[in-house]
Amino acid sequence: MEKVLTWHRRILPNGLKILTYPRSSACTTQIGVAISYGANLDSDCKSGRAHFLEHMLCGGSNKRIECSRQIERLGGIINFATNHEYTYSFIDITPDKIFEVAKILSELLFDSCFEQEKFDLERKIILNELSTIFDNPCEKIEHMLMNCLFKTHPIRREIIGSKKSIKSLSLNEIVEAHNHYYTLSNMILVVTGNFTENDLELIINNFISNGGCNSQIIRPTFCETSKPAKRCSKFKSGLTQTYVRMGAQTISCRHPDAHILDLIATILGDGFSSRLFVEVREKLGLSYSISASSQCGLDYGFFSVDCSVKPKNFDLTVEVIEKEMDNLCSKKVIEKELQKAKDMIKGELLRLVDNFIDFPELLIACEIKYETEYAILEYLKKIWATSSEDIIAVANKYVKCDSLSWVSLSPKLG
Repeated sequence: MEKVLTWHRRILPNGLKILTYPRSSACTTQIGVAISYGANLDSDCKSGRAHFLEHMLCGGSNKRIECSRQIERLGGIINFATNHEYTYSFIDITPDKIFEVAKILSELLFDSCFEQEKFDLERKIILNELSTIFDNPCEKIEHMLMNCLFKTHPIRREIIGSKKSIKSLSLNEIVEAHNHYYTLSNMILVVTGNFTENDLELIINNFISNGGCNSQIIRPTFCETSKPAKRCSKFKSGLTQTYVRMGAQTISCRHPDAHILDLIATILGDGFSSRLFVEVREKLGLSYSISASSQCGLDYGFFSVDCSVKPKNFDLTVEVIEKEMDNLCSKKVIEKELQKAKDMIKGELLRLVDNFIDFPELLIACEIKYETEYAILEYLKKIWATSSEDIIAVANKYVKCDSLSWVSLSPKLG
């Protein structure tokens, strides 16, 4: 198992980090690249710039569009994404096309030529994307919770930015961000699946020949000092359900309590046998689904519970959730339930390892958060060592009812 859950890791003299996980039985090869530049590194007035730049990578010129399409002509898939801490690009391809797609991907990432006409078009596309997000009540309520929990930390902002910031960004600002962040020293290259050592050297050489070698970028650390707001309620036309989300500020990914919060979220709201699913759905029929999660980044963390209910059942649902939170803070979790949660977390991680599409990004997340090829093994060891006393102690630190924030988005009457 140890061999299955570790990967090869090395850092070149130019700063490029390389993670590899060969699978000789695989039929395809995955190449993933992360740039340590996400939405949190943009200022308020330039929020959304990292995401805008991600759009420009494959759509910022006719040449870029043609390159992106060439991946599909070669039988591959290509995708780009931005989150709060990094920008990610991914290609899945058959091994015989590795050299061609590596060349295309390195050109897309390192070429700093963008066209004004395409920039103006992408702005329209992103504004449409923003409207789509805020038409979605699940996205809207998540944004509401972030703004309750965080007053100064950039995690409170939408990754995509705001209408105002998107409209104010210029092409020069996009080029400036590209020149600053898209360098070898700020990148993680992941190669998984079916490939040879020769294939790997071809990929690396493509990146070295195209990439800049700026000095390592020092990432700033953000700190939230304000107290969360307790309640926020809004109304929206066209809804039939009240969307409910509760949450609390927690800790960063490297804090010794982080894995215990994952166990708490699993016990409360992961799967058909979780406490909240049984109490809220099975026994009372208040909601179709209910879930709990703990999310931890490099300098932030939050815990949340999410569901939607009929407006008349809002108060009862809150009461049931708070009761279960109180139980977790005051009563020991029986060993059988704790072991089930541990096994569920282990199973979810192993399924990610088996998922060729998602696995490269898991390695990237582990590298950014923990900087070790033993991250999964060390995490599971911590999970296995957690006791019911640890659960009570950590629950009382972070998710007591009096520390929770509640947000709701309800149907607008009339």
